[in-house]
Amino acid sequence: MSKGAIYKAIVNRKVTFFVIVLVILAGMISYRAIPKQEIPDVTSPAALISTIYPGASSSEIEQLVTTPIEDELSDIDGILKLESTSVSNLSIVIVEFDVDVDTGEVFDDVRTKVDAVKSDLPDGAMEPEIDTELTETPGVILAFTGENYEQAQLEEYAEVYKRELRLVDGIRKIDVEGSEEKRIVVEVDHTKLASYQLSLDDILTLLSGQNINISSGSIGEGSSKINVKTEGLFESLDEIENMIVDVSQETGAVIRIRDLADVKFERSDRDLRIRHNGEESVLLALYFEKSQNSVAIGEDLKKKLDMLNHNVPSDLHVDEVVFQPDDVDKSISDFIINLVIGVILVIIVALIGMGWRSAIVISTALPLAIFTTFGVMYVMGVKLEQISIAGLIIALGMLVDNSIVVSDSIRKRLDDGEARLKACVEGTKDVAVPMFASLLTVLTAFTPLLIIPGASGEFLNSLPKVVMVSLIASYLTALFVIPMLSYVALPSAEQSKPQRKTKLFHFFVNAHAYVSKRKVLAPILTIVLFAAMVFTQSLLGLSFFPKADKDMLYIDINTLESNDIEITESVIETVEDILSEEPEVKSYTSAVGGGLPRFFVTVFRGGESADAAQVKLDIDLEQSERFESKPQLVDYLQERIDKSLVGVEAVVKEIEQGPPGGAPIQIRVLGEDIQEIKNIAKVVSGKLVELPGAVNVLDDSADLEYQYYIDVDTNLATQVGLSKYDIQKQIALALNGLTSSTYRTKSDEYDLVVKSNINSIEELESLAIKSSVTGVKVPLKQVANVQLRPELSVIYKYDRQYVVEVSGYAKDGYSAVEIQDQLESEMSGIDTGNVMLDFAGEKQDIENNFGAAASFAIIAVAVMFIIMFVQFKSFVQPLIIFVSIPLAMFGSFLGLLIFGLPLSFTVVLGVISLSGIVINNALILTDFMNREIENGKSIHEATANSVKSRVRPILIGATTTVFGLLPLAVSGNGLFSPMAVALMFGIMLSTALTLVLIPVLNEIVMTLLDKIQGRKSSQRVDQQHDIQV
Repeated sequence: MSKGAIYKAIVNRKVTFFVIVLVILAGMISYRAIPKQEIPDVTSPAALISTIYPGASSSEIEQLVTTPIEDELSDIDGILKLESTSVSNLSIVIVEFDVDVDTGEVFDDVRTKVDAVKSDLPDGAMEPEIDTELTETPGVILAFTGENYEQAQLEEYAEVYKRELRLVDGIRKIDVEGSEEKRIVVEVDHTKLASYQLSLDDILTLLSGQNINISSGSIGEGSSKINVKTEGLFESLDEIENMIVDVSQETGAVIRIRDLADVKFERSDRDLRIRHNGEESVLLALYFEKSQNSVAIGEDLKKKLDMLNHNVPSDLHVDEVVFQPDDVDKSISDFIINLVIGVILVIIVALIGMGWRSAIVISTALPLAIFTTFGVMYVMGVKLEQISIAGLIIALGMLVDNSIVVSDSIRKRLDDGEARLKACVEGTKDVAVPMFASLLTVLTAFTPLLIIPGASGEFLNSLPKVVMVSLIASYLTALFVIPMLSYVALPSAEQSKPQRKTKLFHFFVNAHAYVSKRKVLAPILTIVLFAAMVFTQSLLGLSFFPKADKDMLYIDINTLESNDIEITESVIETVEDILSEEPEVKSYTSAVGGGLPRFFVTVFRGGESADAAQVKLDIDLEQSERFESKPQLVDYLQERIDKSLVGVEAVVKEIEQGPPGGAPIQIRVLGEDIQEIKNIAKVVSGKLVELPGAVNVLDDSADLEYQYYIDVDTNLATQVGLSKYDIQKQIALALNGLTSSTYRTKSDEYDLVVKSNINSIEELESLAIKSSVTGVKVPLKQVANVQLRPELSVIYKYDRQYVVEVSGYAKDGYSAVEIQDQLESEMSGIDTGNVMLDFAGEKQDIENNFGAAASFAIIAVAVMFIIMFVQFKSFVQPLIIFVSIPLAMFGSFLGLLIFGLPLSFTVVLGVISLSGIVINNALILTDFMNREIENGKSIHEATANSVKSRVRPILIGATTTVFGLLPLAVSGNGLFSPMAVALMFGIMLSTALTLVLIPVLNEIVMTLLDKIQGRKSSQRVDQQHDIQV
């Protein structure tokens, strides 16, 4: 007996015990320290570039602003998609990157590219603004409301909370959302302005020059030097009104701003308005440090909030719209409970199957592997969330497999009368190599989950990491800890009772014997089961990621009235009236003029726009007698809203579980001719509306709207000294207004905007334009004609091509994938000319990700084949072992079919990883059979003995795995319950069939190979005899 590491672990068991205690303590500390969140936030990094070009139409914005920015950005590496929206006065470009890019680097590239394109933008276009925080998710959102409080008062209380809460450790930043953005408007009376040799541009320039601070220097020398400050900023509205802008040449009278204009506060046009439960509100969005434990931050926040809430008036309400730490704590607690239940079930199975002494020994592998995993997770930076804990639950039953094999091997040697120390060492060595090969096959099976590209792979990345780490930990535990504990706890041959053969043991031994006598049954059954697997899979529906198990819905609204936020607010009030009548809706929060702060990681926040709105609603269906599920409530609310709103796009949505995506049914209609695109888009949407189950069918094609077009006669304008820039800028000043400077108070800053009071086309035609060259003022109508022309209200582009997106949703009970398949089939016979149809949505996600998973699975199978070839030195035996994979897949598909579950992305990944799990059983059987043959047994005896010898550990291992998965299967978690069901049924069926079919197939093939080998040997003997003769 060699004195290797196993021997030393037994002999120096005090040291081994000490190491065990250290590992458990380190795991406990790591569990407390690991950052915790509900689900991974894997939103692709994105940047939004917005550019205002006053007075420009949508087509001018697209040609002069959007296209140059798109062309410049398109050179950046790692772009996932490039989208743009061009409307009157505004260009919005959104560039989204792959999840694995260096965020800091690509955002620096975006800033560099935008800086480079500034010189190419037209005169009058404002500085592009870059927002790189589109995908940030606040950990807490608070709503401030009160019937007796003005908006400004709510803002003041929010600011008080902001000052106090940012002192809490782990808070990175706090934003006040929905504050009333005011500006100071100098509204010039155009009729009075016409009496003076002044233009709007002159007033803009004068205000800018008068509201400025210039360093005045200092007086004195050395240490006695004193700075001199000259006040140059406006300090009151009166000062603005009294500012001198001109002096009359005839009378010498002074002309002040108040003689020409009204100076007043106005609410900003680009204002985000917040409402909570039907009242005006202000939100406070708190963002956490990414590396911190959100649950711990939440506990500190609760204490601070309790203190603050006691110091505000009772009629001021501070409600939690989102409190992520509570959600994280509940989610993790639920999963930990499932983990604990799984541990208990595994131990009970071990007790029943192996007796109390062996059960105690092998159960040690569970806490050791789990706490080791927590320690490694902390070191690797893997967060504790649903995905990572699910990985631990999935691995749970497998964590004792190696320990069962080692314990069973040691027990056999003890039963044969071998000395305790030798039995523990040699019994472990007997199975160390096949266990290592089994470990490699399982790790290989989970590798595809680790290298799947894109957001989906990143979302599930922690699952394979946790499984792999825990399985390696369980292997090391089985190799060094189990022999030591067996030496201490297991009885010797004289003390132990013979292991009782159960009815299940006899059933499988007899079933194998029956099939072995009728060997033709084995290949027939294999072929039948393979056909059944293919047929069962064809009956399953497809889905990508399920909906999140959250008591939350949201509504995205577009009023199609881009210039009137008041219309949008009236629509929201109508929606709120509907929600207030529904008992299942507990509270609702609305944003008017844009989206709410990102209240869940899979909800994308849209940009600010007067026609956009979003409502988040919290629901409770537990006491509802009308609805059994969220989809039913969604369909009901959608129907009510559709009946109440006309000409408005409003879609009620469930929260997605998984990487963020758009509508499940998406068709991008792309091309170079916008009218052709619109025509085909109408055909597509018309076909989609007619398909059963398709609801909320929308297309974002823009209608033509009439705009006044100012046709400048260049020759006439030049003759009177007017440039196009003079005309454009002064018209923009008159109608939109331009910011001259900033007015500052002690606590706030306000834009100082100059505009006119022109309200009709006749007044605009009479506007006197001042030449920047000659100083002469000329009425606009003398150099230009004002015409009414149709213009697209909005122009959308996708990857620099014009696009109209047709989208839709599937009604409860229908499949979005099947609906889109039908639509694609119907559109295949229609000539779309130069227009291209890009079928995206859930169907594209499934094709891309399922295809990637299948490709990596093929590579994994090839690697597993190499591992088994090295172990068995045979090409044939690994192929026979692979028969267990379709057997397992049939079991998985059958389980999904029985419970009415679809074939989702997580299920596909589960089935891929299942291949490594089920191969283990066949691998253990084959390894034992080969050793029996080496010991002189016939092939028939060897296969029979392999079943008799390994049926017990294989059954116990499979049972522990199945029972370990049981809590996850019954948890109702939409993401992992189907995966757990697929794994359980796959393991159960494959285990049963593997114990019967694999040995018989091995016997058939090896006997056939022996006969072929025998014939070849006989032929060689005959040839040698002939040569001798």
